[in-house]
Amino acid sequence: MVKLCQGIMVAALALTVLATGCQSRAPQQPAPTAPATAGTPQGTVTVYTPHQGAVLDEWDKGFATANQGLTARTTRIGTTNLLGRLRAEKANPQADIWIGGGGIVPFITAANEGLLAAYKPKDADVLDTLSPQIIWHDKDWRWTAANLIAMGIVYNPQRIKPEELPKTWDDLADPKWKGRIEMWDPASSGTSAAFVLMNLQRLGEENGWEYLKKLYQNVARYTAEGSPAASIARGEVDLGITFEHTALIFRDEANRTGGNPDNIAFYLPEKTLVMAEPIALVEKGPNAAAGKAFADYILSPAGQEVLARYGFMYPVTPGVPTPPGAFYTVNDYFQRAMDLDPTWMAQNLDRALKTWKNEVEISK
Repeated sequence: MVKLCQGIMVAALALTVLATGCQSRAPQQPAPTAPATAGTPQGTVTVYTPHQGAVLDEWDKGFATANQGLTARTTRIGTTNLLGRLRAEKANPQADIWIGGGGIVPFITAANEGLLAAYKPKDADVLDTLSPQIIWHDKDWRWTAANLIAMGIVYNPQRIKPEELPKTWDDLADPKWKGRIEMWDPASSGTSAAFVLMNLQRLGEENGWEYLKKLYQNVARYTAEGSPAASIARGEVDLGITFEHTALIFRDEANRTGGNPDNIAFYLPEKTLVMAEPIALVEKGPNAAAGKAFADYILSPAGQEVLARYGFMYPVTPGVPTPPGAFYTVNDYFQRAMDLDPTWMAQNLDRALKTWKNEVEISK
């Protein structure tokens, strides 16, 4: 069971998905340094991620700066497609690192299929000092928490008053929201896949599928590009299903590009999914040494600051500042977190996605 804590990040942080296509970034060149010594990792690390926004370029640059002789190339892929790619490439892996996926469920699935290699990042010992109410890493270190995420509802406060907001996930199935909700396609998005599994756990299979069919009647469309926040800010729909950090990314982009960040707000339902968001070394990746160095960087204070500052995700390393402009505190996350069984969720991931496609989508 995913158990959630109130002490971990209160202390740690007080001190402290998704387009279906791919986009590769050219390796970032590090600042000139002395020649690397013999035996140190060299070359380029290939990173697969569903994350989006400035954080991708920032971790590429930060990694290169922190590691002489190394560069990073990041490819963005929706989580479900990313897992499919790792499966297809199993005999000839093309990636070294996978980071992010809507929580630990797809990582459990990948680890069970032999797609991930065991590696404990250098600064990962801190995870075992945090509360055991969160699952922070695989027992064999095939995946490791890089940050913390929470699922909720993004909305436009200029159009929806606080008293009108759905307070629970059940409220989203109310017919008054028909045609007013947007979400990513679970076939490509780890966020939406996690949403499906969360509700099956929350309600049980029979009631869960009944609820999901009702909710789907209210979905206007799947998000084609970017995040649901963009459509909501434009007034095209009223509610979106996503994680808090995607709403914060949109607000940040609006601030930087002359848009209106006040068109986006985020609500955390009374009980919701809160999980660690992992990083993992790909089994037999082309540059395992560089992959290990990248995992070390992400768990370092510098890497954690990049995730918080540019990815707007809660860090796991003590002393790293929390995401700027966050709507909720880590205490809020823990107070509203559901008790979930990620092992069951991982075992039933593929089946749930097939049922969504074959039964939920045709119900409309």
